[in-house]
Amino acid sequence: MRKKSTYSRKPQHRELPEPALVFDDLLPDLREYSNGFGWACCPFHDDHNPSLCVNLETGWYKCHSSSCGAHGSNIVSFVGAHLGLEYREAREYLEEHYG
Repeated sequence: MRKKSTYSRKPQHRELPEPALVFDDLLPDLREYSNGFGWACCPFHDDHNPSLCVNLETGWYKCHSSSCGAHGSNIVSFVGAHLGLEYREAREYLEEHYG
């Protein structure tokens, strides 16, 4: 006879918001282009010319400044880096503000 597992499942997370919505809120100078990408001044360093490229569908981002190099693969990592939050805290922030 099989023993019942004492392992409890992780709580289900709500669906994340569209990255474009979050980028619009956090990057006031964002210029969106029809190819699904946008450019803005990078919030991770003193920037006067748009050097941050973002994918509005996936949340991918990369700063093309040689002095910065900020990058990430999803909207949770961007929010975490931008607001100084751990991954879990960034996800909770997104669920609370956009859920």
